[in-house]
This record gives sequence, structure tokens and C-alpha cells, in this order.
Amino acid sequence: ELSGLRQALSQAESSLVSLEQSFAAYRVAAEMRIQSLEKSRDIWRIAFFAACAVGAGAVGAVLISGK
Repeated sequence: ELSGLRQALSQAESSLVSLEQSFAAYRVAAEMRIQSLEKSRDIWRIAFFAACAVGAGAVGAVLISGK
């Protein structure tokens, strides 16, 4: 009976280690994805403001040339 309990404990420990490794790998992958999304968001934000500046400049040029 004691041998069976030791074997069950060993299997439980092995499963726990495997679960911890899987969680750590998932966490790393999730953190990398979050960083990628943040960089992408920053690029889109910069592109949006650049497009607004170009648009405002074009509107200003049209208004100035129309006077």
C-alpha cells in the first residue's frame, strides 16, 4: 500500500511539474503576443496622427490657395 501511495505521489508530482512548464510556456507566449500588439497599436497610432497632419496640411493648402 505504501508503495502504491509513493507511486501515486510521484505521478502527481510529475503531472504538476508538467503543468507548471506548460503554464510558463503559455505565459511567455502570451507576454510576447501582448508586446507585439502594443507595438502594432503604437505604429497605427503614429500612422493615424501622421495622416491627420497630412490631411490638415492639404486642407490648409487648399484654403490658402483659394483666397
